[in-house]
Amino acid sequence: MVLPLADHLNYALSRARDGVQVDYPLSIEVTQLYPREFSFGRYALQLVKERFDVALPEEEATPFALHLVNTQFSNEDLSKIYRMTEVFAQIFNVIAFAYGHPLDQTHMSVARFVTHLRYLFVRAEQGKTVAGGDLAAPAIREAVRTSYPKAYECAHRVKMLLELHLNVDLSADEHTYLTIHVARLAKDSWDEASA
Repeated sequence: MVLPLADHLNYALSRARDGVQVDYPLSIEVTQLYPREFSFGRYALQLVKERFDVALPEEEATPFALHLVNTQFSNEDLSKIYRMTEVFAQIFNVIAFAYGHPLDQTHMSVARFVTHLRYLFVRAEQGKTVAGGDLAAPAIREAVRTSYPKAYECAHRVKMLLELHLNVDLSADEHTYLTIHVARLAKDSWDEASA
């Protein structure tokens, strides 16, 4: 983490000195999906101001946050973290559209879902997410499907989106887990108990 972060800081200071500003199109998503990491990014800006007497633009908190997210997955390619964040934003748009309400991304259920998705990305990258290997009993999957039909349908759309972006076939178990997460989001966000 130290070298990429130091390298980014060096370029950020150079840009600030030259009056060059960079746009980070995922800033809103980063603040919502990675609030702790974004707090770190803001803290980093504060330290830069104290130690270097340079006020970096508030937007610079975004790449600092993404560097921290990146290290949590031992990934040297920050572009993969950008892609993952974009996919998360698309997933939350799919869910919001399916339920006809904007999603309040401050709920703990959103944080749990993001954690699940992050590790899904890691497993997919390692080739550990495939179509086979369903462990849940068919009766359990059917119970989830019938208990949460709207969440099941929404999770199917999320599953298709993930399969497209990850270039993998996700299992029926993964569809069940996605359904449970979507149902929990609907309950916590809009109090839709049988979503």
